This record gives sequence, structure tokens and C-alpha cells, in this order.
Amino acid sequence: MLRWLDGISLNGLERLVLRRPRLQRFVLRCHERALRKLAPALPPISRVTVVGGGLFPRSALIVGRVLPQAAVTILEAQPSHLDIARAYLPDSVHLTAGRFDGQTVVDADLVIVPLAYQGDRRRLYAAPPAPAVLVHDWIWAVGPRGVVVSWLLLKRLNLVTR
Repeated sequence: MLRWLDGISLNGLERLVLRRPRLQRFVLRCHERALRKLAPALPPISRVTVVGGGLFPRSALIVGRVLPQAAVTILEAQPSHLDIARAYLPDSVHLTAGRFDGQTVVDADLVIVPLAYQGDRRRLYAAPPAPAVLVHDWIWAVGPRGVVVSWLLLKRLNLVTR
């Protein structure tokens, strides 16, 4: 019913966050709180692939705080977004240009999928491409295990495991 929200430009909202340090702190705080709530349910994590996240790389930054032992890779379809992300990230984060199809098994313990993902979300829930997948979704898309990221953002984070 509210899928019209998908029509708003999520990239435009990301660019707004890039220009506002206060918004950056807000989204980092909300997303970190959500990941910390789900972290005890995660299997052992040594490799994380963040799908997208090249504009403002909140997921990669938060993984660095919550799972500091994990090697992080950002897989971003827009190479120019990687140039933007590089300014926010430590050198240890690996940046890769490429597409995520949601079907291919990913060589990572954890895959983080953004709200802006344009593939088949149902497939992510039915056949996770990694042992653990964190799916950013709309607040009404309640998954098997999930937490609200922010009521203001209408966003939740759902954990799917194999």
C-alpha cells in the first residue's frame, strides 16, 4: 500500500545526508543501535559485504564499530559513489564496483542489503545469499527477526539466516 515511498529518490535523500553532518550523526546512531540489537543473533562474522552504501557508507562505518574484527567490502553499482565513500572510510574497507543480483551466493558471512535495493526482496528472505543477511526494509516489512531502525525514517533492519 505504501510502496509509493519507493518512488521517492533514495539517492536524493542520501545526498542530503552527505551535506548535513547532523543527519549523518542521526542515521549512524539509529543504524548502530539496530545492528547492536541484532548482533547477538549473528553467527560468527569475519567477512561482511555491504551492498550499495557508496554515497554515505553508514553500514560499513557501523560494522567497523560493532564487528571490528570483520573485513568489510562495499559492492557498489555506481563507481562514482565509491569515490565519495572513500572519504569516509578507513583504508581497510575494500571497495568494489559491481552489481548484486540477490541470487548468487556471496563469499561473506554477512551481507547487508540497502533499502534502495531494486531486486526481489522476497528472494533474500526465502534464499539468503550468505549465512546471515541484514535487509534494510520499510518499517511494515516485518521479517523473522528484526528491529526498528527509526520510526521517523519508516525503516527497519531484518535479520535472515540460512
